[in-house]
Amino acid sequence: WIHYAVPNWGLAIICTTLALKLLFVPLTLAASRSAKRMQKIQPELKAINEKYKDNPQKKNTATMELFKQHKVNPMGGCLPLLITMPFFFGFYKMLYSTAELRFAPFLWAHDLSAPDTIGHLLGLPINILPILLGITSFLQMRLTPQPTVDTAQARMMMFTPLIFLFFCYSYSCALSLYSTTNGIFT
Repeated sequence: WIHYAVPNWGLAIICTTLALKLLFVPLTLAASRSAKRMQKIQPELKAINEKYKDNPQKKNTATMELFKQHKVNPMGGCLPLLITMPFFFGFYKMLYSTAELRFAPFLWAHDLSAPDTIGHLLGLPINILPILLGITSFLQMRLTPQPTVDTAQARMMMFTPLIFLFFCYSYSCALSLYSTTNGIFT
């Protein structure tokens, strides 16, 4: 539908991505607020875990009491995002299989159904949008409140942008455009 108003497929992908993000802004904000509240009570949660490490029942009771006291719902950060996931997976799947994107140009890409390779360096293709996605994911990770102080999880989160870059590097330009636009807007 957006392509009827915006005759370029690349711009239509960007506009559709932004429309979906705007539609789900209230859910995204609710998840962010919940994550910030969880981050604020982390020291108290850590103290409860240390105090009751040998008694899981008392630890659970004290944790639930802490959640009630601070009006924090541990599912509050996940549930709003889970509601949006089918829409984004559907859009992603649609971009993966749309024939109209074949040979449709956008900016430097000559074909939205293929990777946006602009050249090669040491035999490896240089794809701009997946690199932008990796940078965006890294910045987004740094700006997002971290719900835990576990060093192993923090290290794993550090490598998530690299994993995204690795998986998305050979994606079609349309999928990379969607993912990058989604990340930048987020």
